Amino acid sequence: FIKKNGDYTYDYDEKERVAVGNTNPILQGSWMNTVRYKGFSVSIATSYTFGADYYNSTLQNKVENIDAEYNVDRRVFTDRWKQPGDHTRFLGIGTSTSTSMYSERFVEKRNELYISSIQVMYDFAPKAITRLGLRKLAVGIGLSDIAHISTVKFERGTSYPYCRGINLIFRPTF
Repeated sequence: FIKKNGDYTYDYDEKERVAVGNTNPILQGSWMNTVRYKGFSVSIATSYTFGADYYNSTLQNKVENIDAEYNVDRRVFTDRWKQPGDHTRFLGIGTSTSTSMYSERFVEKRNELYISSIQVMYDFAPKAITRLGLRKLAVGIGLSDIAHISTVKFERGTSYPYCRGINLIFRPTF
């Protein structure tokens, strides 16, 4: 560990902790667009975050400080120190009797793109539906929680699972 005065030490001291990184992204926003052609329309909703620093607690709790008898992240066995000369981010299994404390080793740059929904619709021409007693009729399909692309590999949905959704849409107007 590095103390506030710059000295190196093997002893972790809570009073010597310093803030590292910036959780505010350089660029953050959302984008929604709808494209129409004849009776068809496609809508896509996305959000993005670029340049934020993120403390990846998954690395600390699920990769570095593990009990190999339980379900663990695959990086536990692939990205650890195994033999002298290995240069890795994580200690070897059984090399430490204590758990890793907060460390800048677990701070990562967070860049992500989230595609929250896609909807494809078709609006029937009025001539085709007036004999059914309708003024308008639209049918379609909607998908939610499509993709989450991130430079940070962390666990999502451990308290409450994320679920992708499919919605069938039937929208008549009388």
